[in-house]
Amino acid sequence: MSGASQPTPGVSLPFGATVTIFFSDIRGFTEYTEQYGDEAAFRILRQHNALVRKQIEAFGGRVVKTQGDSFMVYFTTARAAILCAIGVQRAVAEQTRGQQDARIAIGIGINTGEPIQEGGDFFGSTVNLAARICASAGPGQILISETTRYVAGRIEAVDYVDRGLRELKGFQEPQRLFEVHWGASEAREATGGQVSRELRAELGALAERFSRLGAEMLDTSRAMAEAGPPPSDELARQATALSAAFAEFRGRLVQRAAGLGLEAGPPGSIATLVDAEPILAAIQEAESKTVEVAPPAEEERRAIEAAVQRALSVLTRVLLISHRDDPVFHPLLECQGKASDLRLRLSRAIAGDSEYTAQRVDEVITPFADLLTFVVGRDTLDDEKFTRIEDGVTRAFGRQLALAATRGRLWIEGLASPARPGAGLGAAATTSAGAPPPREERREAPRADRAADVPAAAVSLPPADPRGAAVVWWAAASDAWRAWKASGMATAHAVRAAMSTHGYLLAVPVRRSAEYDEGRLAANYFLLLEHVENVSPAFIRTALDRAVEAAGGATDAATLEPALYELMVTRGRLRDTYPEFVRDIMIAAIPIPGVWLDAMITEHDDATVIARAASVGLGGGGAEEERLTEAKDRAAEHRFVVTAAPLTARFIAVRRGDLRESRDIEVQVTVDGEPSDAAWILHLRSDQMLHAPPKRHTQPVSALPGLGKQFAAVWVSVFNSDPLRDRQFEISLAVRAEIKMTAAGRRPSVFGTGRPR
Repeated sequence: MSGASQPTPGVSLPFGATVTIFFSDIRGFTEYTEQYGDEAAFRILRQHNALVRKQIEAFGGRVVKTQGDSFMVYFTTARAAILCAIGVQRAVAEQTRGQQDARIAIGIGINTGEPIQEGGDFFGSTVNLAARICASAGPGQILISETTRYVAGRIEAVDYVDRGLRELKGFQEPQRLFEVHWGASEAREATGGQVSRELRAELGALAERFSRLGAEMLDTSRAMAEAGPPPSDELARQATALSAAFAEFRGRLVQRAAGLGLEAGPPGSIATLVDAEPILAAIQEAESKTVEVAPPAEEERRAIEAAVQRALSVLTRVLLISHRDDPVFHPLLECQGKASDLRLRLSRAIAGDSEYTAQRVDEVITPFADLLTFVVGRDTLDDEKFTRIEDGVTRAFGRQLALAATRGRLWIEGLASPARPGAGLGAAATTSAGAPPPREERREAPRADRAADVPAAAVSLPPADPRGAAVVWWAAASDAWRAWKASGMATAHAVRAAMSTHGYLLAVPVRRSAEYDEGRLAANYFLLLEHVENVSPAFIRTALDRAVEAAGGATDAATLEPALYELMVTRGRLRDTYPEFVRDIMIAAIPIPGVWLDAMITEHDDATVIARAASVGLGGGGAEEERLTEAKDRAAEHRFVVTAAPLTARFIAVRRGDLRESRDIEVQVTVDGEPSDAAWILHLRSDQMLHAPPKRHTQPVSALPGLGKQFAAVWVSVFNSDPLRDRQFEISLAVRAEIKMTAAGRRPSVFGTGRPR
């Protein structure tokens, strides 16, 4: 089938990119309108919108949509979202100070995760949770999810107050929320250095924005040098907004310096962020003179704290680095694993005793800072500095990563995504319907990646229980689960890493997974353990105790294995929730790296090519290909019979080949001759982005018009939620020229109106 594969456009945006969603809403706006009238309410609304937009631009957010008095915004970092929320609440307080009548009061909710992105909008549970958190926030309150709290880490002069578990509409499990406090030190502003800390935080945010914009402009200039398009209007807008934010920061800096009797010169003399550093340092020193001189231990603590904040800023950006060609580039994953681990240790260093000194922090962060310099500014280095930094990165992270950095193969996620040359529908689709990714490209179970949706190391992980070693699949999967949770890798990235290694994972029942690839496949079933853990918290911690009890105290494999499996099925409610597990894997893994296919139909103008997996066992290579050129043969229904083992899923895809005229697709799924809804259908747009989340096949026949025009490919997954018995599916697909509507407003079906054969 490899000869029939067709190149398809690269992904324009990373799937499941980790972003932070921000919702804000005016509290009591309806009541205000009723009390003061539409004109006054409209004036308040305009003030509110201008105020919020100003802060959003200052901290690098992007407005997704607005509705009346509400904003939905996304940020590429959790820290920026929190600082923006603080900026909004502070600006509201300043604007309404002294007002005697009703004031503006805003509630803000923030959540971090990997939402589905389509056409500039976001949707999914990440967005829903952010909206529910906003609805729970009181007037003037900022509430954030536990995810956001740990991804953001410590922020100078900001406290997180645990508000406990909250029941939120639409979520089965209570959600732990944190309130952001930023005003506790304002009463000590004149003597406690509050203003300088705020200015320092703002300077850090500006530096991060300048870094991102500079990298994006660098990519644009390279593209123009190769006869690419000119800079976009959006890029110019970002530059203008950033210039305005810097001018505002510069004005506050000069104003604070003057208030302390310091000579800062006119604002125009501060042309760069570097120019602002000595003035800010002088402000900090002047503020510190009004308080008691700290003892040496306190001075050291402050020095460590400052060094850690610098280091965390670097590590956060390192965790956003991606490889242009390989989403699971192993040397980068190892580097980011080290960064994630160091980030956690440094965060703890602030809170208590630590072996770190300020000098030691600066030393350990240097290799990461050097790598970051290569990624965003290597073209500005002279030969001597280039060589020095290259040597340092090589010593710290290895030659492969250093070469990737020097050759420009690394980039910061969140900027314009580079094209993926030759990227196809997925690993399976670009080789053969029956072939998993080539064996020589095997990667071990994921260990590290960019910032996770919930940094797993922030929670206490259950230790390995030696009693589980007798059950091979359990031992492999649970060990891999612990390694992944400790790494900080985001869930979607972990899914892609696992599926790039074993694209046929879901076709193998977990109880037989240790029989494949010398036992390596079983480790990647950590994904199913995570699903069960989400359904039943603390499942892994208590599973062996429960299983041994159910087995009457026996710990031999023959007795313990069925007890563990039964426990996983019942505690994870897999009869009911396994379809959602399959759906989540599809969202993360399709089209890149893809999944193993039982069959692939490629539709061309002059032929229909059907490739079926060769009969060499699951994951085997090769395909049996059939080329249809007669119109009646091409328009007929194509039948595929697959047997799904307990708790497994199988996949078939239809894609556009060399096709000028659109096609209509009809899908029918039956079990024992009766229609079945145990299937998901997923569309891909022509740019290989998800057209929408997978939809359940609920009708006897699913009509999908517009292949080649409205979408580029369709993936059909059938799944067996029965934990004990096999199930045989018959999947019938028809691909025909665009079907005209009947007089009754319906499309005639190739399957007719009778019972499916």
